[in-house]
Amino acid sequence: MRARILLIVLLRLLGVSALCALVFVFCPFRWMAAINQWLGLNPLTYTPLTSYLTRTLSAMYASFGVISLLSRYKSNNNNWLRN
Repeated sequence: MRARILLIVLLRLLGVSALCALVFVFCPFRWMAAINQWLGLNPLTYTPLTSYLTRTLSAMYASFGVISLLSRYKSNNNNWLRN
């Protein structure tokens, strides 16, 4: 039973943290470039491909967060969860 609760808490924590990426689907590109520069990474130059890929990856993380929060763990065989 303890492993099941730990799994649920982990899924919810990952879901909430991944859902934070939803902000960057809609934020201006210069915000992403400023954050990139603040982190000390190589300059993030604007191209349509770069904009598309960063927003698509953020949307993918956000959808993972929604799926993680909405999923309910159910199994017919819970023997591996018992301690």
